[in-house]
Amino acid sequence: LPGFSVQVNLSAAEIKRLADRIIAKSKETYDAVAAVPLDKVNFANAIAPLAELDAQQFPLVQACVLPRMVSPSEDICRASAEAEKRLDSHFLLCR
Repeated sequence: LPGFSVQVNLSAAEIKRLADRIIAKSKETYDAVAAVPLDKVNFANAIAPLAELDAQQFPLVQACVLPRMVSPSEDICRASAEAEKRLDSHFLLCR
């Protein structure tokens, strides 16, 4: 996609840290949206933050899961698979 760059040379530790960052930012954003009183909900404080989060996190999530499919390193493949499981589990809770 134009404008997106996926980091492809991450170490196993970097994949884990990136997954942690993705989950933390997602929790922060969803908590902020959930804290908006119902009578104050509008596009700017409910829909826009979630859309922006998805747009920002798409290439980051891909950077975590792509190595599982292409890396020759067992450690990186394992870290990527674990990150994918953690991210999938987190995103299921958010929906």
